[in-house]
Amino acid sequence: MTISDKWIEKQCATATCSWSPADTFDMYDNDNKGNLLSNPDVYVPPGQTGATGYNPDTDKGLQLVLKNNNGTKVAPSMYNPWDLPGSVGGNDYRNNVASCNPNVVKIGDSMVPENGNMVGPTQQGTNDLVGQDSNAYWDTSCNCVKGSAFPVSPRIRIVPLYDPGVYQLGRQTGKSGPQLQVVNYLGFFIESINGGGQVIGRITPVLGKFVGSGGPPIGGFARVLMLVQ
Repeated sequence: MTISDKWIEKQCATATCSWSPADTFDMYDNDNKGNLLSNPDVYVPPGQTGATGYNPDTDKGLQLVLKNNNGTKVAPSMYNPWDLPGSVGGNDYRNNVASCNPNVVKIGDSMVPENGNMVGPTQQGTNDLVGQDSNAYWDTSCNCVKGSAFPVSPRIRIVPLYDPGVYQLGRQTGKSGPQLQVVNYLGFFIESINGGGQVIGRITPVLGKFVGSGGPPIGGFARVLMLVQ
């Protein structure tokens, strides 16, 4: 699954409003012509000065309750099912949730949306995943995972984040299906899944792999270990 990266919330009643998981990303008016609001929400992707995305230090431990997206709004609490490279359909989707798919998804890639809401496969795959390390839990006193049978719990997953501006512009201009462009990654410890298919979890730092030159982008979430001379 994929969720939106974080933005600066501007659509509020006071000048001192702040972003919260209950917000929605609002950049364009409702005329479906791509016209900006007078005070649109602001998203700046990693690699640019003032990147607004999730931060592994200040957002660590933040709980998100993720439900299937209705296709019209961008919100931190809504996820979109998508197909990893080489995967298609509910069975592959369930297996990808429950296990590690080695295919690489890079920043800038477009994710292929999975048809259907995938609530059933999400529940099944998440239950399978939680069962791999059933004693692990999030300890709010240390803001970390405790009780895991592994050095790093398999319930800590890397979730690709999409650009909310690209997504909403696609809706405005009538493009078929959600436009899911990878801009960042998020570490997410899965606490549980409820009967309605909502996935409950906590944001947690993760390590990533950097390929290329010049170092990781400014504002990236995953930390990279690099040798320096």
